[in-house]
Amino acid sequence: MKIAYLSGSYLPSRQANSIHVMRMTSAMAELGHDVVLYGYVGDSTVPDQQLADYYGVDQRVRIQRLVPRRTRIGRELKYAWQLRSLVASQGPDLVYGRHLLSLLSCARNAPTIYETHAARDGVNSFLEARLLQHKNLKAVIAITHALADAVQSKRALGVPISVEPDAVSPINYASVEPVSLDGDGRLKVGYCGHLYPGRGAEQLIEIACLRPQYDFHIVGGEPSDLNRVSALATNVRNIKFHGFVPPHQVPSYLAAFDVLVAPYQRRISPYGGGDIARWISPMKLFEYMDAGKAIVISNLPAIAEVIEDNQHVLLVDPESVKAWCHALDRLDSPNLRRHLGSNASNLVHNKYTWKKRAKRILDQFASREDSIQ
Repeated sequence: MKIAYLSGSYLPSRQANSIHVMRMTSAMAELGHDVVLYGYVGDSTVPDQQLADYYGVDQRVRIQRLVPRRTRIGRELKYAWQLRSLVASQGPDLVYGRHLLSLLSCARNAPTIYETHAARDGVNSFLEARLLQHKNLKAVIAITHALADAVQSKRALGVPISVEPDAVSPINYASVEPVSLDGDGRLKVGYCGHLYPGRGAEQLIEIACLRPQYDFHIVGGEPSDLNRVSALATNVRNIKFHGFVPPHQVPSYLAAFDVLVAPYQRRISPYGGGDIARWISPMKLFEYMDAGKAIVISNLPAIAEVIEDNQHVLLVDPESVKAWCHALDRLDSPNLRRHLGSNASNLVHNKYTWKKRAKRILDQFASREDSIQ
């Protein structure tokens, strides 16, 4: 198929949504589809032909970036209007995306699939309700069951809703060279990701103080968040902040750690604010699982949808520092680390890859279209 993917992401950027759309469109291209990804110009010093290398994905996706306007309303309206003509000229067999205004603008051109990652409010709630009633909308993809239920309440025309969590592009970790870290013989606990409120970096500092025998490493974070969090750890000697690294370099850090952690809190702020704790399907979890390392992660309902405690990960009360310390103490055992890491790796490779995710979605769409015809 010819697929137009309408993202609304800044390419490249440090935001998770940009990584998601690059991984998803790459998977569609790997399946043999002709994909054009539309987005905004992020870092203008990175040309289109280098974006795939920056994200470490397939080169076959065609990328068309538009220059954003300064004001939000003007930016969104102009973007949707520009895509209306660009997508029409592409003549796609399928319009796919997450950007509501553009999807509404372009749905007239082809059958459309809407993917949602958070409950909508305000103007976006109105736009979503309009899209859910569009005659060309063929399916909705939600990343968690809780989010699917939230969308279900707005559905008007019986459009099918499927739940598809985030995923990973598997990496051959046998060929990944780990970064060099100090502290031979000490348990190395790693976190990779943003440091927005609710991600648990502050709690990690508290845990590091209580477990001086372990080394803690934090990779990622915008400069302002990194400064805020690192200032809290001025006198903590067993924690190191590595700062932001491009997506294609993250596996080298994951390979160097013994235990990977994701201490999400009960309220999680994404970029731009709000709370996504009820809907979150963190790519971080699937990337951790791919690395084959033991994982400790907060026991939130949306996270527990895809993994089992003591089978794939250790699920821990997000608010209990004592429970986190106990989980890390358990993982001082190499045997338990190997058991959990192997199970997690097998699960993610068998079910949660971007290619399998894209295939499930597109196969369902194709089968429904065939039955209609």
